[in-house]
Amino acid sequence: MTESLPSLEDKGSKEEALVTVILPAYNVQSTIGETLLSVLSQTMNRIQIIVVNDASTDGTQDVINLFIQTYPDRIQCIEHNENKGLSGARRTGLEHALAPYILYVDTDDAVCADICDFKWNKYQILFKYHKGQSPQRAGDRWQKQVKEDKQLF
Repeated sequence: MTESLPSLEDKGSKEEALVTVILPAYNVQSTIGETLLSVLSQTMNRIQIIVVNDASTDGTQDVINLFIQTYPDRIQCIEHNENKGLSGARRTGLEHALAPYILYVDTDDAVCADICDFKWNKYQILFKYHKGQSPQRAGDRWQKQVKEDKQLF
């Protein structure tokens, strides 16, 4: 990973986040940079980005720190002292999520720039089409409410 990161258009918003993107990270030094760039490039402005470093033993935290230095208002990092596994890292991210909808992204993947907008719009259309029924009752593969009013994309 280079010492400087590309400048991205400032998409920070003072409005409340609509979607929290949670990235559990364990020993992904070689891939997390590309993943973070793809999440930072989202067309939706109102997102919260949480990276949970699950006690990585490689340079994962160094890469995360570089991104936090470059985009301090866009990324939040939570560090585990001991490895809690994928589900534990996701749970930690969920506990810190502020948005009503959650999107989990694996840190060895890159996502398309409009994934949050696409999912948000699909949910809104589905919700309106079924006259207020929850997506589960409408027959879509949306997962059930996981914490208070949070829904998984």
